[in-house]
Amino acid sequence: MRAAMHHPLILLLFAVLLSSACGGAHLVRGELPGTGGAAADGTVIATVSPPPAAAEPAAAAPPAIGQASRPSPATPPPTVPLHPFLPANGRPRVVALDPGHGGPEVGAAGAGVAEKDVNLRIALKLKALLERDGMIVVLTRDEDRRAVPPPGFEPPLDWRDTRKDLQARIDIANLAGADVFISIHNNGSSNPNERGTEVWWDGRRPFAAYNRALAELVLEELLHHIRAAGYPTVNRGLKEDSSFRIWQGRAFPIFVLGPPRTGAVTTRATNMPAVLGESLFLSNPSEAVQLTREEMLDAIARGYHAALTRYFHLIDDGTLALPPEGLPPETPNHYDLPGPTPR
Repeated sequence: MRAAMHHPLILLLFAVLLSSACGGAHLVRGELPGTGGAAADGTVIATVSPPPAAAEPAAAAPPAIGQASRPSPATPPPTVPLHPFLPANGRPRVVALDPGHGGPEVGAAGAGVAEKDVNLRIALKLKALLERDGMIVVLTRDEDRRAVPPPGFEPPLDWRDTRKDLQARIDIANLAGADVFISIHNNGSSNPNERGTEVWWDGRRPFAAYNRALAELVLEELLHHIRAAGYPTVNRGLKEDSSFRIWQGRAFPIFVLGPPRTGAVTTRATNMPAVLGESLFLSNPSEAVQLTREEMLDAIARGYHAALTRYFHLIDDGTLALPPEGLPPETPNHYDLPGPTPR
């Protein structure tokens, strides 16, 4: 073992180490300080000079629990556009999914299937797809029940439970800071021959352009995925909800989409772009059977997922951009008549 010390390679190594100890520069393989990562090939080779012979500064105390550490001056955070629908640096997208109806509110029905159940199954499938992409998903309900108002957000009006349920859905999305609100429904009609796919949006919100863009994408992707699943659905188009509710000469919007209303069904409106999708008609026997197929429910969920993915790409690349001054203030409208049973 001792004889090995006289080997030339061992002597060379000993000389290099001695040179380093005496103040010479040396090569370090690893990460550059402050870069937060290695180079493209996975390795950084940097020349590092030893510090002067002085007392090392005391290590900084670790940040308190819940307190973020200050970023290194060598790595300033990237500039992020000030845009209410772009996530903050490192913040995932937040999507509010609203499976329509629930509990005693059945919705449409057909082929032994209740709309409330179909809506929830689609929402849960969509939730899994979005979470796989790293998004945060908030459900207004995750079982067969009405939406439960978050603490402190009880509706101010003591109207029937359906009204409270609708307001709770809006409040849940707002409290979560959702980027978009997707209300998932399936259609119904007194005419069993009615069929097809449609998407509703509201054109009177400050973010109406976002509502319209999201609605177009949802309609396009639902049509594509439903047809790819083997059913030739009919394109019923986009529906702007300003004249959705007609009662005694008055128009009422879809309550989970429209603007804030004073003394009406919902008094607090969504703070984010929103659409309501009607995949197929449960009142149509052929389409009701389609909604019993697991493949069809998967296809509808994938349609919503594809639309949301495309929508966020439009936001990211600046295709959908707000004016620099931001959104204009929104004044509550007065609807003093409740209209028919809300959807």
